[in-house]
Amino acid sequence: MDDDNFGSFTQSETDDDSNYDGCDTSEEDIDTDDTGETDDESVDESDDVNPNSDSSEEGDWVQVLANEAGPPTVRYTGHCGPIHPPQPDALPIEYLKLFITDSFVQKIVDETNLYASQWIQSHTEYLQQKKRSIVNLWIKQGQTFVNEILAFLGVILNMGLIKKPTLRSYWDCTNPSQATPWFSKHYNRERFELLLKFLHFADNSKIPPPDHPAYKLYKIQPVIDHFQRTFKSHYYPERKISIDESIIGFRGKTPHLRQYMPNKHHARFGIKVWCLCEARSGYTYGFEVYRGTAGMQVSDNGATYDLVMRLLEKADLFHRGHHLGLDNYFSSPKLFEDLWQNGTTATGTVRTNRKGLPMDAVKKKLKNKEVSERRKGPLLCVAYKDGKKTPVLLSTSSKGGYKIVKRTGKPDKIVPQIVDDYNHVMGGVDLKDTKLYSYLAERKTLKWTNKAAFSLIGTAVLNSYLLYVANTSRSHPLDRYKFMVSLVESLVQNYEPVKIIRKRRTLEQIQAVSLSPDPVGSPSHVALSADDGHKIVKLPVGKKRNCIAGHPKRVRSAIFAQNVMEEFALNALLFFTIK
Repeated sequence: MDDDNFGSFTQSETDDDSNYDGCDTSEEDIDTDDTGETDDESVDESDDVNPNSDSSEEGDWVQVLANEAGPPTVRYTGHCGPIHPPQPDALPIEYLKLFITDSFVQKIVDETNLYASQWIQSHTEYLQQKKRSIVNLWIKQGQTFVNEILAFLGVILNMGLIKKPTLRSYWDCTNPSQATPWFSKHYNRERFELLLKFLHFADNSKIPPPDHPAYKLYKIQPVIDHFQRTFKSHYYPERKISIDESIIGFRGKTPHLRQYMPNKHHARFGIKVWCLCEARSGYTYGFEVYRGTAGMQVSDNGATYDLVMRLLEKADLFHRGHHLGLDNYFSSPKLFEDLWQNGTTATGTVRTNRKGLPMDAVKKKLKNKEVSERRKGPLLCVAYKDGKKTPVLLSTSSKGGYKIVKRTGKPDKIVPQIVDDYNHVMGGVDLKDTKLYSYLAERKTLKWTNKAAFSLIGTAVLNSYLLYVANTSRSHPLDRYKFMVSLVESLVQNYEPVKIIRKRRTLEQIQAVSLSPDPVGSPSHVALSADDGHKIVKLPVGKKRNCIAGHPKRVRSAIFAQNVMEEFALNALLFFTIK
């Protein structure tokens, strides 16, 4: 979520140097941030109560005493860091190969060639009519192969480093001040556009029916499965982790995947992705692409509860002592208590209409900077007055009271301990998004599959860089820009661009035309032979086309020869009548 900080208590004012977002205290933002289509999980009220009701399920909530000891400590037993990494002095491409494997690239090659063959077979008549279709180049040049796909990915990465307004502007060298000859040197533009057209990851002939649960994500499911497996195979996160939503910006047609999130600054329309990230670095350890609740079994605890438990279970992070950061979209007393039972602590904001909250503390009128604290076993609930905002937080890790926060160049601040803990554990997903979109090639496209796949591949590139930083033996590791430059050069080095062979006129033909007494508009430029079977036709008013008879000045004319079998006399009469 795009959470705001607690008023003036920004992360830069804490005693930690990590780049995390602060705590969301805006009830207005809370109500609008996670609303999407009618089947969105934000319409989950199974864990809510009427905020205007005087009844509450306080249970054993008690007031927090001064200088309390806090909940019992849950020891972290994980072994964070790289798992089976390359040698410490390995090149950046070796880290990328951990995620972009040979089998994954071969899968892209096979499915792309298969889809191209299927498309060509189903459009045979169209291609016979459209001789100048770009697809005819694919037929002449042949199918794609591994090195070409690797170079294709290298070009995509380089487009994220060099931002230009249009795709063709990367190959445009007419303006020397804006030219980027690297692209035309290492990849043919028409071949690149063909790969964008035919790029596929699954067999279309095996797609399930629209009412099947796997239908919506079928076309990118192999990409999702691959990265869900590799992301957790080569790195283990530190104690502090975050769960939040991210978005792949897309405004086109999707199989009911597009969501609207007004508080997202990067893109308001797109495909929602739930991410599990390390809070300190933003490493994506697990993720799930949202496809709606239709056809999904939701427990009595609600869809958001099920989502958090499912992400942690798939990532195998239970009973390891992790500290989880959540925002008010996910948090509830029931969720925090069950996480505690599974050896996981949590801290997060909570909506005031959740079941099980101490309503006397939540509804209490507070003065500015005043808190109201209640505890129920390991679970702490704090309502905090911060200007006009009164956020409510839950934690099974924090203790009550305040903490002095040191600020550079400013007086120290006193904030509730739970606020400081939240600011340090929440924000891993936002940090990941900030890093990802800095060098992600996001270009408008009609194919949502390409947009989603390139975003996941970009996440894999980011993860490979974070793995490199954690494992390299260099005293001064490469920054991310130089790391990606090295990847681009390595991906394209084994690929020779496809040469486009065009039929050109011979020198004798050019000289013969140039010596003609009346080359412009001459009948010799038009096939008037009955044997050739041409008919002279005049284009509509205002329409012209290039002369195809070989004129060196590329004369544009409204008259052309149409290939039909008619008599020579009629052709000549029609031509001279129009002339």
